[in-house]
Amino acid sequence: FKEKTLRWIQRYLPGLEDDTYFVSNFSKKHKSLKKSEMALKLGVHTLVDDQPRHIYDCVDKGINLILYNAPWNQEVKGDNITRVYSWNDILKELNVF
Repeated sequence: FKEKTLRWIQRYLPGLEDDTYFVSNFSKKHKSLKKSEMALKLGVHTLVDDQPRHIYDCVDKGINLILYNAPWNQEVKGDNITRVYSWNDILKELNVF
């Protein structure tokens, strides 16, 4: 996942690879920060995600969410959540175009 994401960033957002952070909630060996904690630590105001558990945690802490549409997040709605359907939609929401 990490390598695929970095390749996408290199292609569409060149130069941002060093500003990309990966947070894992799957590691049993190491305690990991929640996405919301990492975002607040870095001063991030907007995140892109598709997992409801991350989305609500971030929104509750005042972070805007770009919700990548997926079958498992159809019930997700709320203030500061913008649903998108493609990577191009994400770029438009971030005003990259």
